[in-house]
Amino acid sequence: MRTLCIQVQPMRASNLDLKRLRTLSKELARERSLVRRFRIIQGVDGIPFLNLMFATDDVRALWQRIRSLLYKDETIGAHLRQASMTVCEGEDGWDDYLLLHHFDAKVEIDKLKVRRKREPKR
Repeated sequence: MRTLCIQVQPMRASNLDLKRLRTLSKELARERSLVRRFRIIQGVDGIPFLNLMFATDDVRALWQRIRSLLYKDETIGAHLRQASMTVCEGEDGWDDYLLLHHFDAKVEIDKLKVRRKREPKR
């Protein structure tokens, strides 16, 4: 199981409807075949932030669902894209995390690698 985190910095998009973002995230979290655990962490670390933490066994499928449900939403999608970063634990947890989205389009993002199943030894 790995964790995918969407960190939202609301000051980057004052028109972002945080209530709708929370509602859509909670709806996604109810998809039990995809999301094992979900929590919201709100705080201030120099600037206010909101972390949406999704634990999953299928990072690739969850990321596709997040993009379609949240980042492409007609109401919040554009604002969310300009106010968030999405990171995912790598093979070694947060030590080798993957950056899947960044509000600054100039920042290089990582691609999820397809993990191939090992062939049984003969």
